[in-house]
Amino acid sequence: MKKIVNCLIFLILPLLSTTAQEGVLQVENITENTQEKKNVSGLRMLGKVTNNIHTLRWAPLSSAEWQLGNSDGYRLEYIEIRKGEKLRSFSDITFSTVIKPWELDEWKIFADSDIDLPLVAAQAIHGSKSQESESNSFFVQDESNHNKYSMALLAADFSADCAKASGLSYSHQIKNGFDYYYRLALNKKVSGIISDTAYHKMQISQPYRYAPIISKCIEEELSVTINIQENIQKETGYYVEKSEDGKLFSRINDLPYIYTKSNLSGEEMSIAIRDSVSKNYTPHYYRVQGIDAFADLGPYSETILLMGRDKTPTSPPRNLTSKQVGNSNIELTWNWSAEKNESDLQGFKIFHGSDPNGYFEPLQEDALDPSIRSFVHTNTNILQPNYYFVAAIDTASNIEKSLRISGHLIDTQPPSPPKNLSSSMDSTGYMLLKWAANPEPDVTSYQVYFSNDENAVFTNRSYDYVRDTLFLDSLNLKTLTEEIFYYVIAVDASFNESARSEIIKVQKPDIVPPTAPIIKDYKNYNNAIRLTISPSRSSDVVNHSIWRKTDNSAWKLLTTIATDITEYIDTPLVENESYNYRLSATDDSNNKSPYSQSLRLKVSGPFYLIPPANLTIESKNDQCVLTWDYNYSSNISFMVYRKTDNGKLISYKLIDSETTFTDTDTKKGSNYTYAVKAIRTDGKESKLSELIKIEI
Repeated sequence: MKKIVNCLIFLILPLLSTTAQEGVLQVENITENTQEKKNVSGLRMLGKVTNNIHTLRWAPLSSAEWQLGNSDGYRLEYIEIRKGEKLRSFSDITFSTVIKPWELDEWKIFADSDIDLPLVAAQAIHGSKSQESESNSFFVQDESNHNKYSMALLAADFSADCAKASGLSYSHQIKNGFDYYYRLALNKKVSGIISDTAYHKMQISQPYRYAPIISKCIEEELSVTINIQENIQKETGYYVEKSEDGKLFSRINDLPYIYTKSNLSGEEMSIAIRDSVSKNYTPHYYRVQGIDAFADLGPYSETILLMGRDKTPTSPPRNLTSKQVGNSNIELTWNWSAEKNESDLQGFKIFHGSDPNGYFEPLQEDALDPSIRSFVHTNTNILQPNYYFVAAIDTASNIEKSLRISGHLIDTQPPSPPKNLSSSMDSTGYMLLKWAANPEPDVTSYQVYFSNDENAVFTNRSYDYVRDTLFLDSLNLKTLTEEIFYYVIAVDASFNESARSEIIKVQKPDIVPPTAPIIKDYKNYNNAIRLTISPSRSSDVVNHSIWRKTDNSAWKLLTTIATDITEYIDTPLVENESYNYRLSATDDSNNKSPYSQSLRLKVSGPFYLIPPANLTIESKNDQCVLTWDYNYSSNISFMVYRKTDNGKLISYKLIDSETTFTDTDTKKGSNYTYAVKAIRTDGKESKLSELIKIEI
């Protein structure tokens, strides 16, 4: 009974994955419909031939189908045909039988056996249902059925007798010269449960069994761990055997270890098997043997030699302290005693880092002698923080670390003055001051001082620390002084300041702009504007610039003129368009004056529009037809004037944009005189065209 309980404990976790069962029984479908179904239900079947005995193994892929198989059995059919003959339809069956699990009394033959797997399967198949509250009975019962299903199938994989008693196996003798085709299905179909039909063709050749592969081994304190790599044929499980002499082996597991699949990652996981040993550094031999779905054992893996190893570190160093020695050295001291009564101390290593939570590297290659309790770190980098710990190392290379401490350095040596100052300045007042970097590694910054007088007091111009070897300054060039003076000091990581550098003189450029010219007067006439210019009053002006823009455009340089030119005519321009003008001056240092006040002018054209031309007239059916030409503008209409016989010439008809007019209000025997005037939408008119006369 105790062995059965151990078996259940061993199986309960790994058997919850149906995928593991799918890996046990592969399908060879020999029907025309070979498309793989995506549901997880169905049957899977394979076979093996040994000494003319063909053994079939199958498994349902869901607990519901397994329960139907337990109650109603599985119908197995096969066709026996001579080799070379065409496969007949399964309607012509050679053999058919229903295979069901044994009745409960038949399982009693296993009661006195040392093998507990049949008892596990019998309990799963014939055991009573668990009694649960109605609120959760559905979910609990479903989980219970799935657990029983998984246990029964795995028990059948590990025991051929159990597979036969569970109704999951069938064996029969085959004839030489014949092929056998098998079909398996549930004996009873139930609505709502879709079950595939499994097919199999007998294979005479014995498939090659691969030996298990040991992928990784770990030797630990009083234990070893063996990782078995999953091979291509997917064994059902594995036995691990152990030997002290490499000849006499015994199993360390009563039940095979199996692969499980992670529901989180979906990846196959290797088997990690841990075995305890009684003493470190005592070698043991190990080998692995696989078991397939027919409960047949395969070949052994290679034999490997493993032993437990000392993984227990020695006592840690304690009371680690640091102090400064000289200008850039730090001395470390610590205590150590054998708190665990160990005697395997090999020595000490000192580790250094600039970040207490970052990477630490050893300061020496070989371990210090176990008797040493101090160490001096020379030429310490004072530009960065210094942190240390000491590691005690035993003969098995196990280490135990001390607490981490910091090492502080106090620097009182100032750096040398900066050298090689140089400067450059542009016309806008930006001045760039540069110097050579100090040779001291602990110089972290610089400060810049300035004065308008070399002999006056200098003021800190940089305000804050300058981290680079250049400084950009913006100067007001509109002053009476034409020179400015600078010097630089260096500052190290301990805020020691150097003496001042040499003083450098910087010459300011001429950037005072000239006064602007102004527009003194203007005249607007016939699509042109004449500007009268009053020149700039500055003596160093070399030219004047005239700028122009419309209401819908940006300012553009129209032209540049000499300073002695006082008039400029802008033509041709668009009638009724507004133009803006402004002026500027440039001196001999290329300084630009401010712009003059802009002037907005609207261009006027001729007082009259151009009159219509080429006026003609003809009589058609006692009506007068007038035509004329006008090609100058859109938005034009025409006023037709008429005089009858000796009457007055009066406005007669307004025509929109057409250049033809037919006068239908005429009488035969009368004289008519006509003229045409152009009228623009803004009200501007032309003079009358020439008069033209006709008699009807």
